[in-house]
Amino acid sequence: MPLDPQSPKETVDFVASLYGSRPELYEKALVSTFFPHLAYLIRQRDPRIVMAMAWRPYFLSFEGWSGVAPGVSHVQCSSIISGPGLH
Repeated sequence: MPLDPQSPKETVDFVASLYGSRPELYEKALVSTFFPHLAYLIRQRDPRIVMAMAWRPYFLSFEGWSGVAPGVSHVQCSSIISGPGLH
């Protein structure tokens, strides 16, 4: 089930409530993310949730989704990386 979260806190709250309401997910599901800090926050909330890191070269270092734009130095997901819940 793909999610489009507005904030890390919203995502962590949703995943924790989903696993809380359906305990069988602990044995039958995993959560995958491109964002290492999100994996950390989810596991911090509930260490029993199995996490996987999705990876793509230059995902966090380029502004465009293609990851091949030369000379681009802006982080594409700065609002998520520096968003609430990371303090």
